[in-house]
Amino acid sequence: MSDDKQQPNNEGTIANTITVTSGAFAGGKHGRATNIVYGSDVSQALAQAVQELQQALEVLNIPAEARDSINKDVTKLEAEAKKDQPDTDKVSGLLENIADKLKIVGIILSQVTALSGPAGKIAQLIGSSLKALGLGAG
Repeated sequence: MSDDKQQPNNEGTIANTITVTSGAFAGGKHGRATNIVYGSDVSQALAQAVQELQQALEVLNIPAEARDSINKDVTKLEAEAKKDQPDTDKVSGLLENIADKLKIVGIILSQVTALSGPAGKIAQLIGSSLKALGLGAG
């Protein structure tokens, strides 16, 4: 008999309760997990991209009521970008809200380069793309 210890094979094991204390979890034989780790460089880049988006929005001809509503979302986006670990769901939701509000006033985010550039950077920094968020081309 060998002294080598065999690793238990947990394949096919079913768990009723799973607690994840790390940043990511993957299940299944070929499961993969992605954990996006934010550092000061990413946070700074995110804040910069949000500022670029805000500047691009300022020069557009947007009705006052829509502008106020969009500015509220941009303010929330700025606050999220300043966090050490921005909530990617919140960021993507706010981007979607802004795009929807722009669409109501006839502006398609993905068709205005001044908007799609910074919005695309924001999406990329949270591990996504405008296309994946349903906001236009990749």
